[in-house]
Amino acid sequence: MPAPFRGYLAATGLALALPAALAAQAGNLELGLDVGFDYRVNEPHVLTIGVPTQDFRLGFGLTDRISFEPRASLDYFKVEDSDAVYTLGLGAGLLAHFSSMRKGPYVRLFGGWNRVDVGSTDASQFSAGGGIGLKAGGGKVAARLEVAYTRAFENDDFDSTDNVTALVGFSVFTR
Repeated sequence: MPAPFRGYLAATGLALALPAALAAQAGNLELGLDVGFDYRVNEPHVLTIGVPTQDFRLGFGLTDRISFEPRASLDYFKVEDSDAVYTLGLGAGLLAHFSSMRKGPYVRLFGGWNRVDVGSTDASQFSAGGGIGLKAGGGKVAARLEVAYTRAFENDDFDSTDNVTALVGFSVFTR
């Protein structure tokens, strides 16, 4: 793994550790994994399926109806006789829950940053979007379904893209 990725992973771990510790003490922490189906609307069309997980997320309940949710993903691809491809995705969202953090409909606004490293070449891109979803379950466990739109912004390395995503998630609450 390239040195910059180790640094990003360490910084991400530290950035998530303090809020996680505070939320765990308050009893309002949601741990979740999402399977993702992502479709790029622009040419060339691209379908990405993230199974068994597309993202790991932590939900910090600010109130019973508002939560802050950082997300992270790390992928590694290696084909024999080719450079390895590393991708790192970091993001955060704000969820407005219509009934409670544990169940019912919600709206999510989010932003993110993705980095790709292939051999000695790297590039990154920022994105923003929103989604609507539903949590169902009881007690400490919930299923989560969401449909979202993401706009990835143009820069020197990438063209802008529009993506539609369907997420199927599983959440566990600490208390």
